[in-house]
Amino acid sequence: MLPFVYTPDGMSSEINKGGLIVAFEGLPGVGKTAVINRLSPVLIHKGYRVSVTDIESAPGSSQILEIAKTYPQGSIDRSLLLWSLRIKQYEVTKQQSWTTDLVIMDRSWGTVLAYDYYGNNLPLSLINYLGSSIDNIVDLTLLLDAPLDIVRERKLAASMQDLVYAQKVARGYHDLAREKGWTIIDARQTTREIVAQVADKIIGYMAGTRTNFAKT
Repeated sequence: MLPFVYTPDGMSSEINKGGLIVAFEGLPGVGKTAVINRLSPVLIHKGYRVSVTDIESAPGSSQILEIAKTYPQGSIDRSLLLWSLRIKQYEVTKQQSWTTDLVIMDRSWGTVLAYDYYGNNLPLSLINYLGSSIDNIVDLTLLLDAPLDIVRERKLAASMQDLVYAQKVARGYHDLAREKGWTIIDARQTTREIVAQVADKIIGYMAGTRTNFAKT
């Protein structure tokens, strides 16, 4: 998915400096994509310019993803390719933050830590070295959280089929939320309830800590 910018009047590239960067994290099945898709129009209605990025935001990402899929889950080759796309997502996100009021990241470097350090036991020193220059651009991280049995019932993604691995990743997300001060959102709620809660959280954050947002 290429980066896109929502405005009350449609697509826009108008310069507006000072955008907040919010990352959504969570296991497959917690409803991240559904929440993001419904959250953007809510914030647009309130006058904010909104853009969304994910691992497919960088040019050429689809080809790299296809190559990554040829390697087994947990292999360093697969992980390195996915990490490169995540780093590119950050580059696009940083660029978008100067053209919008808010950039929403569908996953961030937290995914790398949860899946590859906690789940795949890859070296933390390597992951931290690669992520040291990018992780600090995120202003607010929201972890959509629900019990593992519920999210696996909603969506049994390929990465979650191994129950032991899934448990490690889930534990990783909880540890990261505690260590990094992420905001935890109960994903057992309806999408509408989550969107309302998240919108209030983001607007309150912007009102309380950021003063350079230009509303349309």
